[in-house]
Amino acid sequence: MDTIYDRAARHALENITGSEYESVRDTLRNLRSGFYSAEEIDAIFQADSRSRIGLETAWAVMHMRDAIFAGEVLRAAFNIGIAPSADRSLNMVRDELERTLREFIDVDMSPTLGAEAEGADGWIRFKEPLKLIRTTLGKGNREIVETVETTIDQQVPLEIGTTSAPKTFSQMQRFGALARWPYNSRRVFLFFAPEPL
Repeated sequence: MDTIYDRAARHALENITGSEYESVRDTLRNLRSGFYSAEEIDAIFQADSRSRIGLETAWAVMHMRDAIFAGEVLRAAFNIGIAPSADRSLNMVRDELERTLREFIDVDMSPTLGAEAEGADGWIRFKEPLKLIRTTLGKGNREIVETVETTIDQQVPLEIGTTSAPKTFSQMQRFGALARWPYNSRRVFLFFAPEPL
């Protein structure tokens, strides 16, 4: 299904330079070959089995990974011990997530009409400072990882299950934060950009 997020990514692809286009093609090859870890990719997007990975997905994954490894996007993963299921209603899954997350951190969740209007599955507000990971690349592309304690003073859109990479990148640009709980994952992933992307 063609979404507004896919069309926005396609429009961006029409305006990129030769070297950036080659980087997108490299990302596409890496996605198709399984070069990236499944968990890393599921945190950014999770397609259903009928979806084809195209240039729009590669473009968005490339931009997300670039922002992560430039230290512009901070991350956290909460090991909560349960995974969402497509067999249960969204409200049941969201309620289960809220109960489980509260065992680890003080949160409020809301399934507001505004969330559905924005295309999110709900909203999370973290009511205490979080320890997030900032990753940058040093000499020889060696990862430099530091822990940053920060307060996220806003509601964070929540995506449960499948979502597209262009949607993830769009939400990061629009809201500066996103919580992802992929199907079959016992971890909730949080992305936060202290400055606009």
